[in-house]
Amino acid sequence: MITNFLRRATVDQWVALEDEHAALPAPTGRQRAEVVGVYLLACLALWASQDLHRPTWALIKHTDWIPREHRGLAKHLWWCWWGIGCYVVPTGLYARYVMKMSWADLGLRTEGLFKHAWVYVAGFAIVLPLVFLVAGTPEFQDTYPFYRRSGDELTTTLMWELSYAVQFGALEFFFRGFLLFAAWRVAGPWAIFAMMLPYLAIHFPKPPLEALASIVAGAALGIVALRTKSILFGIVIHVGVAWTMDALAIWYRLNP
Repeated sequence: MITNFLRRATVDQWVALEDEHAALPAPTGRQRAEVVGVYLLACLALWASQDLHRPTWALIKHTDWIPREHRGLAKHLWWCWWGIGCYVVPTGLYARYVMKMSWADLGLRTEGLFKHAWVYVAGFAIVLPLVFLVAGTPEFQDTYPFYRRSGDELTTTLMWELSYAVQFGALEFFFRGFLLFAAWRVAGPWAIFAMMLPYLAIHFPKPPLEALASIVAGAALGIVALRTKSILFGIVIHVGVAWTMDALAIWYRLNP
């Protein structure tokens, strides 16, 4: 039974991907150039998201509209929304106006969404016990939640966790939406592996086991996104795991 499940979730899915999303046999020069632009823009967006949120925050952190007692929360919210802007705005504009892709073409669709939902459910069922297993480790508790005062007060906790969730939606749009759906016609399903490398890289500051798991998660989410032509379930699963991790970290902090 386990062997059959693994075969269905890996080999069978990849064979189906090669049939359904084979690269164009002779892409035009414009199509190839557009995909080069996809990867160059992705590099710039990642650089901006990782390296510019601190200097941009430094420009606004002492402004009068941010009370001193809320600057810790504001700093973390800025990190979320700066990243959201970097992941969504330039990539969405490029796909829409240069590549003439609709939002549905980028994975924001519901048609056929539930056909392969079992893969997401199975993946979440596998990941959840692992999250509970590592939740008590010092590395986990030293990392989560990113906003260390989350759980102290309801309003600020909701502001943080909702922004955190939107950030994961933007992350899925960037990696599983833009980097896959804008590139597969030239790169075929192998665009998944090009997406996995930067996805792993953004996990390097996190606990080593989580970074390792991001390799499997990136591949699985990429495969199912292409198979379903949607990233919506991926967003739901990603947010569900993130909120579970924060909830466990807060619980352990309050119940040492």
